[in-house]
Amino acid sequence: MYAMFTVLFLGNVILGLALLMTPEITAIFGNQDRYAYQAYQERILQLRMEVDRLHSRQYLQTGNLNLKLQELMQQQQILSEQYQYIRILAQKADELGIATTSIAGQSGEVDFITTSAIEPGTANGEAINFEIVSQAVAQMMGDSRSALNAISGAAEISTGTILAELRGVGIEVQLPDAADLATGGPLLPAAANPQAPGLAQNANEVLLALERFEFARSALSEAPVLHPLETSRRVSSYFGNRRDPFGGSSAFHSGMDYPAPRGTSVSAAGAGKIVWSGRRNGYGIMVEIEHANGLITRYAHMSETLVEKGQMVDAGTQIGKVGSTGRSTGPHLHFEVRREGNPVNPADFLRVAERLKDYLI
Repeated sequence: MYAMFTVLFLGNVILGLALLMTPEITAIFGNQDRYAYQAYQERILQLRMEVDRLHSRQYLQTGNLNLKLQELMQQQQILSEQYQYIRILAQKADELGIATTSIAGQSGEVDFITTSAIEPGTANGEAINFEIVSQAVAQMMGDSRSALNAISGAAEISTGTILAELRGVGIEVQLPDAADLATGGPLLPAAANPQAPGLAQNANEVLLALERFEFARSALSEAPVLHPLETSRRVSSYFGNRRDPFGGSSAFHSGMDYPAPRGTSVSAAGAGKIVWSGRRNGYGIMVEIEHANGLITRYAHMSETLVEKGQMVDAGTQIGKVGSTGRSTGPHLHFEVRREGNPVNPADFLRVAERLKDYLI
């Protein structure tokens, strides 16, 4: 039995080997390997196509992110340059004495996207939220525009205040406006949806407003509104009819008298040109200054003059010293304001200085 079993087992082994070595059987097993290999190759190809597709999408996203980064960086660069101009305008307004809204810190505390954003979607190692950055840029532009409007509004109000006061004493000031600036360009039809003015245009409008204010303040400095005596404001005789100190009869007084110790400094009430410096009948030693708009001021009864005819002086310049020369009963300053040769009340001009003291140069 054992021998028979052994023979049968060996026969089966030999038969199996013969069948395995048959070309048809070998071909069958070879085809299976080929099919498996082809399937493997197709799967590899599909995976490669998927990887290429993912890479293409990543490249596209990278391009979009870089484009957004570039746009934001350009906006920030333009805004930064315009903001520096705004700072200059705000500083100029402060120097001119115009109270404005502070714009310090509006741009310096905002984290800008810089060229350190090497990888797409990151800057300084942190993820970029484009919506937040865009809102920050828009907020900065809005704050800057508000600051410009504040400066322009304050300048216009101050200019209007000065002009109104000068107009009250008969001084008309012609200010520069946009029409005085050189402009040009081809004539084109109006746009259906015009864009809002940019910060540069707003800044130019502010610059014009500041120039108008500076022009008005310059006109104020030329007007004879400053008090001629800094140390004494007491008045012994006002403008108008009075009892003459020598004869006692009624007489017209063409100015205001300020009693003061001999040698007290006398200052120019406004900027102008010295047209008289010396003695004149009735006035004693006198200085006469010609101001803008045909106004003339006289400073009489002085002990000496400190200026010469033809000299240009600024408001507040020392021009002489109090005395009692001419038709005078004692040391004092006789102060006159004349328009077209006719005396006008100096008190009206001096009150302008009191109301506009914050704008005096």
